[in-house]
Order: sequence, then C-alpha cells, then structure tokens
Amino acid sequence: MTTKYRFRDKYRIQLREKDHPPPHVHPTGGGVDVMLSLETIEVMIGKARPLIIKEAQASSVGCAGTVRFSIETDFY
Repeated sequence: MTTKYRFRDKYRIQLREKDHPPPHVHPTGGGVDVMLSLETIEVMIGKARPLIIKEAQASSVGCAGTVRFSIETDFY
C-alpha cells in the first residue's frame, strides 16, 4: 500500500496496489477506514466524521492526478 497524502498528522490517503476496481483510495488512520471513489470523490464504503470526510475529499481531489497515474501504471 502506498500513502499518497497525509493530513492532520493522523490520517492518510492510501492507494492499495492490486486492489479491486473501480478506482478508489482509502482514507485511513485514527480508527477511520473509508473508500472514496476517484471518479466522483464520494464515499463508497465506510463512515467517518463529516469534517474528516471533507478533508479527505479535498485531499483526494488534490492528489487524484497522481493517484490515477499510479493506478494506470501499477494495475493496467
């Protein structure tokens, strides 16, 4: 698994190599494990406090190009 972004010194956006489609990332840390779609930047699975979800969504938008590139080169 690769951490693409960290926020609040506790949470991170992870890309899990060889993970299943559709393209997504996992905001994790501090008891949170959510799956965010890279296409819609919406929660696919999991729950977390709304503020953490918003920060994870903003982080995912900021690093989506890098993550999409990683997915294309690592998985396809």
